[in-house]
Amino acid sequence: ENPAPVMRLDGGGAILYANAASSPVLEEWGVSVGERVPEQWWAVAKEALRNGAQKVEELVCCSRVYLLTIVPVIESGYVNLYAWDITEKRKAEDVVRMQRDLALALSGAVNLEEGLCISLDAAVSDSVMDSGGVYLVDEESGGLDLRCHKGLSPEFIRVTAHYSPDSPNMRIVQTGRPFYARHEDLRAQTGDGGGEEGLKALAVLPILHGERVIGCLNVASHVLESVPE
Repeated sequence: ENPAPVMRLDGGGAILYANAASSPVLEEWGVSVGERVPEQWWAVAKEALRNGAQKVEELVCCSRVYLLTIVPVIESGYVNLYAWDITEKRKAEDVVRMQRDLALALSGAVNLEEGLCISLDAAVSDSVMDSGGVYLVDEESGGLDLRCHKGLSPEFIRVTAHYSPDSPNMRIVQTGRPFYARHEDLRAQTGDGGGEEGLKALAVLPILHGERVIGCLNVASHVLESVPE
């Protein structure tokens, strides 16, 4: 059984065959075998059939990215569709691009604060989150101080600008492990303020120098109920 989606369309765009791996695609399209594919995809397949030439398109389905190869079979009057999952490849390319862009931006930073803000902007823009902040450990007090923020209200910033060394928030960061949660669950666990901000999902990403935690980068969403993979 082919683990990749494979489908066959007749000369009118109806699905003659679809293997089991095609189920997510059919569900996304809202069609079944015997029904016509969405007009967008039938237009592409029809062009391939008319020109007698393969076409390659990207298909986004259920948070996955597929490379869809459309192969016309002229003598039989149908079109075969072969989809290859390139999600991980695309993620790897995005990471490389993000790292390159971040390195270029940081090379122009004139001080630590600007560098932190550039890093935060990159983290927020390259995720589907909409806000965040960067905390650094204060060498004298041992607590966490907010050094840069994005997409947060002045009141929330005031309430969360500092965490003491013995705070639950500091203990989470000191584990050195990423922490993902709904914001309301984190508030229940830590007694944190800022409930009026309306945050829903939160990721806390410790920043380490060697084995020592020196801060954390937090990204959050006012919309998403959980942090996406």
